Amino acid sequence: MTYFIGLGLSAILFSLIVFLGHTSFGSYLNQEGVIIVIGGTVSIFLMSNKKSTLEAFVHLLKSFLGLGTKFNYEDVQKDLMKCSRSLNEGRVPKSEYVFVNQAVEWISAGLSKDELYGVLENSIQTQLNIRFKAAEAIRKLGKYPPALGMIGTVFGIIGIFQNLGNESGAAEIGLNLGVAMTATLYGLVLANIFISPLSEAITEKALEEEEILRMIQDTVIQWDRGDSLFLIKENLSLYNEAS
Repeated sequence: MTYFIGLGLSAILFSLIVFLGHTSFGSYLNQEGVIIVIGGTVSIFLMSNKKSTLEAFVHLLKSFLGLGTKFNYEDVQKDLMKCSRSLNEGRVPKSEYVFVNQAVEWISAGLSKDELYGVLENSIQTQLNIRFKAAEAIRKLGKYPPALGMIGTVFGIIGIFQNLGNESGAAEIGLNLGVAMTATLYGLVLANIFISPLSEAITEKALEEEEILRMIQDTVIQWDRGDSLFLIKENLSLYNEAS
């Protein structure tokens, strides 16, 4: 939520700058700059990451935006308590979350204590590695838009030199200079207003999901030990205090 508040404030400040500068928004719109900076950034992101990293990014982004199955403390705790009651009543629990269902299968398979702990830890580490790679990929992406903006600037300058000897050179110089400057602007705005703050937000979401996975791990271990519903609920409440 705070990310979108900050984004809205940035939009207001930009609009105020345009208004005080007595220029129109149309002056800042340039198709070539958009294609070079935004199209180039998306292309680089796709080229430089594996499918698993891209899928993890989509998962974190959807989770950050509140889309799909909610993966937050409150919803996961409710699901874990529902599963705990099912186990307490002798029924096989069915969770909304794949990891929880996997853990139930491991318990049902009769794994030893050490085997269960080992497979839980390996599964969590695998998921965390992918999540943090996705967060790191977004952080690294922030360095490309300014460079792509400079490429747009070079294109604009080349256009200026090419039209110096033409009769309409003065008009063309203005157009090409607009391409050069707006491409630089797009690169700086995309990197510093969108990507860098989004990278921080995605990293925070990855850290939150790490805590949630650990919470699931602790609860599964309690199921394996046969702890009471009261003890499970008390243990889950500790994560509320930590969050």
